[in-house]
Amino acid sequence: MAAWLVSNCKTPSNREGYVSELKKTIPVDIYGSCGSYTCLPKMSDECYETLDKMYLFYLSFENSICKDYATEKFFRILQSHMIPVVLEVQIIHILLLQIHTLMHWIF
Repeated sequence: MAAWLVSNCKTPSNREGYVSELKKTIPVDIYGSCGSYTCLPKMSDECYETLDKMYLFYLSFENSICKDYATEKFFRILQSHMIPVVLEVQIIHILLLQIHTLMHWIF
């Protein structure tokens, strides 16, 4: 149901704790050095294409919660069929507003 591609296992945001709780209710497959699954070549288009065919959700969690920042993985997932799941919705609202403003300015 959900995939998480991760290499930093202990984080200030405690995303690993959230995933541990989430796994009690839905299946989450963890890829990378923090999990049991591998996706090679790491961070490649082929890796994300494979995940896209297998999962409905992608956990796009930051190492730290920082205002006005979202991981590049979030934007990469927007190009797929997976639904990105984030820890801080405020970040996404800010980014979408910036994209809307930029599009309005260009067109």
